[in-house]
Amino acid sequence: MSVPSGRRFVRATLSQWGLDRMKDRVELVASELITNALLHAASPAQLRIEKLPDRVRLELGDESESLPQLTKPNHDATSGRGVFLIDTVTSCWGITPTDTGKTIWCDFLYADDPTDVNQHA
Repeated sequence: MSVPSGRRFVRATLSQWGLDRMKDRVELVASELITNALLHAASPAQLRIEKLPDRVRLELGDESESLPQLTKPNHDATSGRGVFLIDTVTSCWGITPTDTGKTIWCDFLYADDPTDVNQHA
């Protein structure tokens, strides 16, 4: 999976669901997850998105057992901000080990969307 194809997948799926207001945040996180998988997992990655009653869940599964680390970014560093960014723009996130590697999941609560707090799709 490439970053551009993952971004297109997220945008198209959220548009089909009538959740255009969430596209920027979810697309940004998808880009970070895919980039991290390409740089660190060195294995095929699968991106999934699910519409739940109170949130959208984004998942990226890969075959690596290497776990991402949340660190405070160094202002001079040219990388290392991805997980910090994910932690900042999602409602919550986590890692689920699998038989073949891991799945990183991220939730985006509808109520956390500053553009439309009262609308639930």
